Amino acid sequence: MSNASTRRRFLAGAGAASVGAAVAATPGAASAHGNRPPFPSWGRVRLLHFTDAHVTPNAARSETETLRALQLGLRYRPDLIVQGGDAIYDALVQDRASVEAQWAIHRRVYERVGVPVAHVIGNHDCWTGPGSAGDPLSGKAWAHRELGLERGWYARRLGAWKLIVLDSIELTGGSGYVGRLGAEQTAWLEQELAQTPASTHVVIASHIPLQTALPFTDAGLRRADGGFDVPGGWGVHSDLPEINELLLSHRNVRLALSGHNHVRDDITYNTVRFACGGAVSGNWWDASDPGYRDTPPGFAIVDLHRDGSSEIGYWSYREVGEREVSADGPATGGR
Repeated sequence: MSNASTRRRFLAGAGAASVGAAVAATPGAASAHGNRPPFPSWGRVRLLHFTDAHVTPNAARSETETLRALQLGLRYRPDLIVQGGDAIYDALVQDRASVEAQWAIHRRVYERVGVPVAHVIGNHDCWTGPGSAGDPLSGKAWAHRELGLERGWYARRLGAWKLIVLDSIELTGGSGYVGRLGAEQTAWLEQELAQTPASTHVVIASHIPLQTALPFTDAGLRRADGGFDVPGGWGVHSDLPEINELLLSHRNVRLALSGHNHVRDDITYNTVRFACGGAVSGNWWDASDPGYRDTPPGFAIVDLHRDGSSEIGYWSYREVGEREVSADGPATGGR
């Protein structure tokens, strides 16, 4: 593919939006939905899955490009933004001043958004860096405060659907973590699913994928005998066997969205579709490589239909080179 054709695709996705423009959906823009409720029970619900922004103070284009990506995502008129975790660059090993600077960028990105946001906790949102020991904002407390959460797991009704947000991150000491729900959250999830009518479709949002094919594409995880060693927290939940049994007993669970891996990954296992939403930051804002493992920086538009089906499109907002052939496109499908 020529550079010219790549440029044309990029412009088709970007439309007339400028890099420095403010986010389109201001508080006053909520009227774009008219007088109907934001999550209509009579039709589809559209989500903007906006994950792994990793806003970074020392990356020249991080804040500007995150704002621009969010603006482009809002052109698709989502009913809800699912902020999929790792909103900031890193708090696992950074000191207080660095973490505050990162959250300050995050606040600026979302300060004028007039669309509801469902926040997911990511591993890099947890403060375990220098100075965190004994601080009331250590661990997940700082992220909870910034994201307006009492805890990292909760549910909300979306018309014919229910969104269940999970907290994937179990901190294990120092900067370590593993992808696991833990006993309290697992018991809550079991109860939440049991109380959900079979006629209500369920979409789950976590940071670390519940299920993914990614680890088995990485030669670095392959043993000499041909098997694979997947570290806890690397790519997939370590409690997947137990979660899988739970999901199979509730056939109204239709979709599970995730981030963390920075790649597009969309698989169906038995009755549940598992979709990883890439990353707004791509390859950690690396200027020399606009994507990560063939996935360009971008966001996903997720349409949840009344019959329990879903449609997912991944849209890049930057030029991505010759191997990427379908990321960009016009903001079609408006209401």
